[in-house]
Amino acid sequence: MIATRPSVLTDRTRVYVATSDPVSRAGIASQLRSHHGLDMVEERQVDADVVALVVADQMDEETAQAIRALKRRGVERVVLIVTRVDDTGLLSALEAGARGVLRRNQATPENLFEAIRAAAGGEGALSPDLLGRLLDQVGDRPVITVVVVCSGERSRIGAADDLDVVVVTQCSSPLGVVGAR
Repeated sequence: MIATRPSVLTDRTRVYVATSDPVSRAGIASQLRSHHGLDMVEERQVDADVVALVVADQMDEETAQAIRALKRRGVERVVLIVTRVDDTGLLSALEAGARGVLRRNQATPENLFEAIRAAAGGEGALSPDLLGRLLDQVGDRPVITVVVVCSGERSRIGAADDLDVVVVTQCSSPLGVVGAR
């Protein structure tokens, strides 16, 4: 996992493990027990402040439904822990609403904690190889370019390299979009 900040949570973070397998739930809870600042919660305690860990064998429709069900309940911070994930599954997980994807064989206490910390902070968490695979997929998509007028000056704000993600800087007085391609 890539750490951009120290692995410290300033407040207690509530964590819910969503899995149909009680052994996986107990294993994840055991892995996280040594990290202070984490409180494991039951399904009845799930709300918008929870970081949910969805544990599955693979990213399939059932797993996507589990992620979307959490999103409908207001949970915005979901991390998928999966045994197998192909390129389609990786993209499907992110489209369903996962903020991070971690392979089960990489689910060490440190990596789990880092993924939870990232999700709690509104960030994403992907291992470098999954990030590379995601960038390969996204790189094949068309580039979006937007021109924004800010307080009488034109500034071209475009996509970062070959990605279809628009990078927008702060504009104190947006007057409108001149054009998009």
